[in-house]
Amino acid sequence: MRYPVLRIRLSPDTKVRLLLTAVMGSVLAFMLVLDIQQATAQDLGQEYNAQEPYGLSRDEVVANLGRAYAETPVAGGIAANGNILEVFASPEGDFWTIIVTRPDGMSSVVAEGGGWTFINALDGLRV
Repeated sequence: MRYPVLRIRLSPDTKVRLLLTAVMGSVLAFMLVLDIQQATAQDLGQEYNAQEPYGLSRDEVVANLGRAYAETPVAGGIAANGNILEVFASPEGDFWTIIVTRPDGMSSVVAEGGGWTFINALDGLRV
């Protein structure tokens, strides 16, 4: 069985607008990522240093998160560059923190917040 193919013809002006919208969206997303990477670790009692944001070992960060907020790891993954991204959250979801750890064991807090929602993989996220 063959499925019908939807073909849409766009004027050159529309194509340019779509391309510019996509480029601007990408630029804004990139700027957001840079802003998140500059998030401070003030809640952990650390002064942010733009030249060296990886100021603590992973063990120190994990201990501080556990002691101050009762946060434990709830998710994580390995990036293409070998860095490990981890999400920590408190049991009730009151607090959450995202850290990145380099292969040498030094970590940096890249985002933090509240209202974490634990999702059952079978149920999915209900928005």
